[in-house]
Amino acid sequence: MMYNTSDRTSQMARKLASDLATTSPTILYEVPSGMSARIVSMWVASNHNNSVAVRVFHTRGSETAGTTNALLYDVSASAHSTVVYDAPILMAPGDRIWVRVATASTVCITLYGEET
Repeated sequence: MMYNTSDRTSQMARKLASDLATTSPTILYEVPSGMSARIVSMWVASNHNNSVAVRVFHTRGSETAGTTNALLYDVSASAHSTVVYDAPILMAPGDRIWVRVATASTVCITLYGEET
């Protein structure tokens, strides 16, 4: 006998957030109150002529972005390239993803996942 183990109440993975990063840490995505989220992939797309340093942070609601909660820290995004990070990021209500780049408006970061 076969069973479908899919949870029919959960949302399908979809785009949760996307924006051009700036030179100061900025919140890209915050889990809504009463929800949880699972990021399934993060796309980092550079539209710059040179490599750009990228930082991505995962914080709880009361924390600020810093070296102690970095997921990526000064990782080089090559000129005119896209890199996909597909390791899951599990998030609780109020958790945030922050982004920062060395050169403003040169890297677009997009998160795909699901909220439940």
